[in-house]
Amino acid sequence: MEHMELPEDWFVTAWPDGWDFEKDDYSEPDVRQVGYILVPAGFSLVLHPPGSDDTQSLIMRFEVADGELLLRELYAIGVDLAEWIDVLVADLPPETWRDLALREITTFLTSPERRSQQALAGAESQTVLTGQAARKKPRGRSSKRYRITTEHLERVAKTYQRALEAGTPPTMSVAEKFGVAHSTAAKWVGAARRSGLIPNSQ
Repeated sequence: MEHMELPEDWFVTAWPDGWDFEKDDYSEPDVRQVGYILVPAGFSLVLHPPGSDDTQSLIMRFEVADGELLLRELYAIGVDLAEWIDVLVADLPPETWRDLALREITTFLTSPERRSQQALAGAESQTVLTGQAARKKPRGRSSKRYRITTEHLERVAKTYQRALEAGTPPTMSVAEKFGVAHSTAAKWVGAARRSGLIPNSQ
């Protein structure tokens, strides 16, 4: 992978599918080989456009199939994808996305500090994971604080299932439903799955 500098004001990170932000042991996810690199079988590259806060993201979901890293999905949370796609392509040409994804996910997997920062961001949804200063409290996010009860996880699971049935990204739908960051929604989905409210196959 060639060294690449991110354009000014872009922030990017990555994490494996189903990553549990509350775990302390940070066990390794299921990995696949891409060239000479081992990466998770599925993971997301998360990009915050210039001027955005951490409720506004472009998400690229990658999967490994037959030794190749494939971009399976590109969607937006809190920003208009149609509005930002031209900015994304101009600042980060599509031919760089694969190498950027590999760089970020291998950094995540090999850096305990990055994992700890990622866990903190999953819990607080405000920490910048690359060690930069924490962002200001995002505008437009629900100020309601949620207790992680069985009833709450049941609502999360119901939202997740409805999104699956509708063919929309389920974790994104949870984030939008409750007005929280994608990383917080992912934490709740993981808790609902561990509670048996969401099947492991989904």
